[in-house]
Amino acid sequence: MASKSTVYQWRRALDTLESYPSEMKGTEKGIFQVLKLSYDYLETKNAKCFLYCALFPKAYYIKQDELVEYWIGEGFIDEKDGRGRAKDRCYEIIDNLVGAGLLLESNKKVYMHDMIREMALWIVSEFRDGERFVVKTDAGLSQLPDVTDWTNVTKMSLINNEIKNIPDDPEFPDQTNLVTLFLQNNKLVDIVGRFFQVLSTLVVLDLSWNLQITELPKGISELVSLRLLNLSGTSIKNLPEGLRVLSKLIHLNLESTSNLRNVGLISELQKLQVLRFYGSAAALDSCLLKILEQLKGLQLLTVTVNNDSVLEEFLGSTRLAGMTQGLYLEGLKVPFAAIGELSSLHKLELVNCDITESGTEWEGKRRDQYAPSTSSSQITPSNPWFKDLSAVVINSCIHLKDLTWLIYAANLESLSVESSPKMTELINKEKAACVGVDPFQELQVLRLHYLKELGSIYGSQVSFPKLKLNKVDIENCPNLHQRPL
Repeated sequence: MASKSTVYQWRRALDTLESYPSEMKGTEKGIFQVLKLSYDYLETKNAKCFLYCALFPKAYYIKQDELVEYWIGEGFIDEKDGRGRAKDRCYEIIDNLVGAGLLLESNKKVYMHDMIREMALWIVSEFRDGERFVVKTDAGLSQLPDVTDWTNVTKMSLINNEIKNIPDDPEFPDQTNLVTLFLQNNKLVDIVGRFFQVLSTLVVLDLSWNLQITELPKGISELVSLRLLNLSGTSIKNLPEGLRVLSKLIHLNLESTSNLRNVGLISELQKLQVLRFYGSAAALDSCLLKILEQLKGLQLLTVTVNNDSVLEEFLGSTRLAGMTQGLYLEGLKVPFAAIGELSSLHKLELVNCDITESGTEWEGKRRDQYAPSTSSSQITPSNPWFKDLSAVVINSCIHLKDLTWLIYAANLESLSVESSPKMTELINKEKAACVGVDPFQELQVLRLHYLKELGSIYGSQVSFPKLKLNKVDIENCPNLHQRPL
């Protein structure tokens, strides 16, 4: 309603409000119908995106970038002008919904007020405008819910339940109209093939964080309309052969798949735009690198690398390196300057790695990146390294003594450092001299575990913004006496 500015618009809104049925007028002293009025004045596309948020659990904080990927996967936003423009349009819709008071915003996440979510669920509980949702999140379900008529359900969310199996149910129709199925964070072990056979209309399937899933049935080849598939956090060992024929698939998430051996069959997925295998056992090799280079539609990548020569080859691929948002490196010598120049990098994890750096790199970058402005002697950044890096995890890097290169990560929000026994400080004052910036000004989460030599974060000068640093977890750091509040 914030967008209503003329007398006519407000009169029309009042008439609409007074026309709502009596059963709504007694709800929470009329607040419910006011919320419904805000919804009724949304544009059709914005309304569809708003209702989609009701698929998530109560009080659930949805990362904006993940919500955008779901919306694009659903086909809500026209991609004819390119994926970048489609994402911009999604963020505009989020801004509009926040402006209308229908979504609340916090730290690049959005969530629904309980009453607004109740309204959204009321709207989608009955079949209207070709849509009906079944939402049973956090409901303690051990099996699929009883649905009288599967043919009029278009979206189903069963997040955070106890479902172990999807058996062959005679109640399943020969064909459903299900478009969206959220099954993340259940206890799935087995999915019968016939279940997929009746889901040819399915566009989005999220099976993430079902830790006991080791394989998918061959029937996945029946999901001919599928555009987004999330298998992150599962225990799958191989991608099913049926995946090859899913010609409409644009988004495949295989992050944190610790048992996955190979992802080579993605070579058949010529429409793939997003591929995520950060933290997967299926690490990048030269063969997979060539396959990725041949996927001409690929625009977003997260990747695992555990070979030094492959890392060098990967960094030499300007196109792939430039689209990489997540980099998981294990057992490598990491050239911090080359990593810092990855323009799209958002998250970085180093496991059992060593950072290679030289004094020449530091001096050159100080000179090139930070120079006095023409109007004053103020030091200002220009084209900084790690400019979009927001999350860093350092684990078991036994040779690292400091992380001074993070001084360039001006937008760092989360830092976790664990089991790095030689680390004496996070930022070395001598290396950081003349850079002219205070580190960690956007930091919200700091986790330091098992760092027996860590004596300081940044001498005595580090000053954490009080309103931003909201979670500090320090454990087994006996020499760290100066601790952030």
